[in-house]
Amino acid sequence: MALGTYGHPRLDEALDRLVGSEEGSDAALVIVEEGSAAAAMRADRTPPEAVCSLAELVELGAAASVGDAAEAAEATAEAEERARRERVAAVLTARVESWEEDLRRLLIDLVREAVRSECAAARRRGDEIGPS
Repeated sequence: MALGTYGHPRLDEALDRLVGSEEGSDAALVIVEEGSAAAAMRADRTPPEAVCSLAELVELGAAASVGDAAEAAEATAEAEERARRERVAAVLTARVESWEEDLRRLLIDLVREAVRSECAAARRRGDEIGPS
């Protein structure tokens, strides 16, 4: 058996056969996409169950709870998309915080170097350095 992943030449055909290509069909597999997330639920079980492996598709029976499966798939896909967005936001926030910390360090280094340079120039001129 070939690995059934997206891009496999026969995967779309097999999914169409299992899911049905029309809205409102009574297929035993419900797939919902939300943003870049997707969820697949078995409608041949009550309550519907998530599809976790390709092997489960072979075992699909007659649809028993298409509406519940669609609701569960939609909720699962929405939760996955929300979690993905939260992860992206956390990464972006961490990048901004890291960037701000890098800028703080560079500014502190720049100020220290400016103070050192001014002190060295004052010594060369013979100016008094420090509190009077």
